[in-house]
Amino acid sequence: MKKLFLTGGTSGIGYSILEKFSDNGWRVFSTFNKNKIQTNLLKKKFLNCKFIKLDLYSKKSIDQATSKIPGKLDAIILNASDTMFVPKEKFKKLTPLLFEKYVSINLLSQYRIIYNLMPKLNKNSNIILISSIASKNGIGSNVAYSASKAALNNLAKSLTNIFGEKIQINCIAPGLMKTKFTSKFSEKYFKNYKLKTPTKKLTTPDNVAAVSISLCLNFKNFSGQTIFLDGGSS
Repeated sequence: MKKLFLTGGTSGIGYSILEKFSDNGWRVFSTFNKNKIQTNLLKKKFLNCKFIKLDLYSKKSIDQATSKIPGKLDAIILNASDTMFVPKEKFKKLTPLLFEKYVSINLLSQYRIIYNLMPKLNKNSNIILISSIASKNGIGSNVAYSASKAALNNLAKSLTNIFGEKIQINCIAPGLMKTKFTSKFSEKYFKNYKLKTPTKKLTTPDNVAAVSISLCLNFKNFSGQTIFLDGGSS
């Protein structure tokens, strides 16, 4: 049975990925942080999944969570991240301290997980980093988020130069989606976004899950790339 380590598998993109891989017979080790009620429900629904507490703001928590993975892994998908909305007209609210905070969770913690789990990866395994369209167009929840996601794209490329013979390492950069995080956006905002998108569709968490499983099962000799899953808007 193939094994996946997934961060943030209790909702949104992470849940769709967990469901897709579980349905394909994978053993999934998924992290959660505060969503205990949802996690308990998922434990009953996905019997081949194990849920591990992880706080991405804590180095100790990262080290403890990654040490709990038994045996070898066939894939790592790093989906969990954090941010806050800072409109460009309120740029000064993004203090250097806040900038450091979001770069830490969206970039440094991701590298720490990869570093810890690299010895556990089988040959021909996959690492997938969930990036964002903001990594290309710079239009995200704030500058730190956009910059850290852009750094993930480069991290995939740089790590491929080191481990490319053994592991495929890629990013998936979704466009705008309807998730809990974007629930505060108006329907007019989503409608205008779709009108500017060639496919006239929003990206969905299921789209991301479908590309993720395909990368792991079907893509060969494909590494160091960022797949922009945004309906052609980039």
